[in-house]
Amino acid sequence: MVLDGAQQVELKEGKAGSRFCQYYLSKIEDLQLIVNGIENLNRPITGKMT
Repeated sequence: MVLDGAQQVELKEGKAGSRFCQYYLSKIEDLQLIVNGIENLNRPITGKMT
């Protein structure tokens, strides 16, 4: 398969964009874990208390 110049540039940008996307997705996942932890701390305790 032969790529012309425009297709090669598009392919390179796609790879770089993919790396940025993976980076930001991992950061979003980290923040979701933090938020879930905070929500669990703020959740009222249910059940009998003695």
